[in-house]
Amino acid sequence: DLRHKLRKIFEKRNITQQSINFSNTISDILSNEIPRYLAVSKLHNETFKNFKFCHSNDSIAIIGCGPTALHYNNELNAINIALNRAIFLNNLNFTYMFVWDYLGFITTSPQFFEEVKQYKDCIKFYGKFLNPKVPSIPEYPDDEINNIKHFYSCKRWGLPAEKQEIIIHSDIENYPLVDYLSVSFPAIQFALYTHPKKLYLVGLDTIQAPNCAGIDNYYNVEEMYKGYKNIKEFAKVNYPNIEILSINPVGLKGIFKDVYTQSYVDAHPELLNENVEILDINKQTEV
Repeated sequence: DLRHKLRKIFEKRNITQQSINFSNTISDILSNEIPRYLAVSKLHNETFKNFKFCHSNDSIAIIGCGPTALHYNNELNAINIALNRAIFLNNLNFTYMFVWDYLGFITTSPQFFEEVKQYKDCIKFYGKFLNPKVPSIPEYPDDEINNIKHFYSCKRWGLPAEKQEIIIHSDIENYPLVDYLSVSFPAIQFALYTHPKKLYLVGLDTIQAPNCAGIDNYYNVEEMYKGYKNIKEFAKVNYPNIEILSINPVGLKGIFKDVYTQSYVDAHPELLNENVEILDINKQTEV
């Protein structure tokens, strides 16, 4: 193979062990990293090529499953993106949906994906991790009829260049979507790519608590919190004209602009002592 050929060349030329190690790195890149990059680029070009600037005249709301989502009643005139089981919130209509680790999710909750098929008009983005050995493009025969698209997450795709620190790429047509242990991050990255006027974060509570469906999940809050701070800096540089607002923030309080719904303040009257900003629908829908 390529690694064996490179080693033989270096041995014939009496090259040092350090150079042989370098040759191993080069062969790893040629045999592993480049095919993985090409696999991601091919898939993402098919998945995201038509979405750049597509919501430049809109606002987008990303709806997570945190308990504060129950205090949001579609007050905003926004394009809604559901995260995982938020798709089942019956007071909202969703244009998009993001699911993280599709292959793992379908193993543990196959019925979930059958139930999601009823939302035929919603474009569904299903994420997966790139096989460290053999890059593959997921192909499922019913994707088109069910409005399903696929993407890769970067956290565990195995590229040496990505191991030390997560890189948030603005070119989502060629690179994997960012992954700080939450599906909210690829959804945010996609939303920014569509260039909305405003981006609202709803139900992204970032705390250890049962979600809005009463399911008790474990979250790596520290990793997620770091991710939100990093994506804030990324947006500041790459999308300076997009305002990001947290609706009813709990764990994210103080990171983005904080705004509260009247329903949430009514349930937490102590917030009135903090002089918080109440969501003003007329103000938020101004062009």
